[in-house]
Amino acid sequence: MGAEDKERKRHMKKNILMFGILLASLGCIQPNISTLPNGTVKMPFNMEEFDKRFDLAGDLALDDMVAWWTTDSIMAEKPNQLDSLDKTWFIYEENEVRFAFYGRYDDKSGQYIPKYSFFADKDGKVKRISNTVEQNAVKYAQAVTTGKSKLKQIMDSLDIDVKYNHYVKKDNDNSFEMWFFPAGAGNYCAYGLDVHMQIDSSRTSVKQYEIVGNGLRYFEFKDKPYKIELDNTFAVMPSVGNLFFMIMNRKYFERIVIVNKESISSMIHSPKTKEWVWIHSVR
Repeated sequence: MGAEDKERKRHMKKNILMFGILLASLGCIQPNISTLPNGTVKMPFNMEEFDKRFDLAGDLALDDMVAWWTTDSIMAEKPNQLDSLDKTWFIYEENEVRFAFYGRYDDKSGQYIPKYSFFADKDGKVKRISNTVEQNAVKYAQAVTTGKSKLKQIMDSLDIDVKYNHYVKKDNDNSFEMWFFPAGAGNYCAYGLDVHMQIDSSRTSVKQYEIVGNGLRYFEFKDKPYKIELDNTFAVMPSVGNLFFMIMNRKYFERIVIVNKESISSMIHSPKTKEWVWIHSVR
């Protein structure tokens, strides 16, 4: 077995486990403000907005797990097939079911041809489905194509050659939002430079985008866990990317601390209650 196959098997085991952890624990996470003897600390950011960002990060994390699970299914069938697939893949959620599509979108003809299609229910059961082209899938394919084209322009302008994972959501007005987070490589995880885009309802142009962060950073997965800090000192509140990183990697480090402009945010696991709890403190 080659090194690449061993690495893929390691990721498969890791991410199947993480998918179960996410499904079991996301509903148990309760934000909590740390207190001092003289009363409750008043945080420099709005806790309701923090909760919304955390819920969004958790939703994107579930999309990520479905992507891992389904690509592992493809590799289990044909190990060399995944590399030959077009990059027009996406996950979308509808009525508590997530759909995963892998295929090819032709921008000139407007046709999307899925090669692999799956769904994953709220209990984490993944099943392959027929490659029926539906209009909803075409819209997502168009949005993803537009978003990834814009991301390439941004990365080229910044002279950055790093792979990014993408996540897409449709808004109520039929426009789309996309989040791009840096992908880890080998035994490293990455954070620190995210891109958030808003794509118009025609799926042909990016209405606006935001680059969040102050530079790419990497942390190594080691045999023994250790404490790491995410530098978010340029912002008052943890970003969606910070929270996504926290959810996806909290099991692999002793503690992850987000250092904000005026505060510190971290998540701890209570052995007694078996829940993850947020602790916020003023710097």
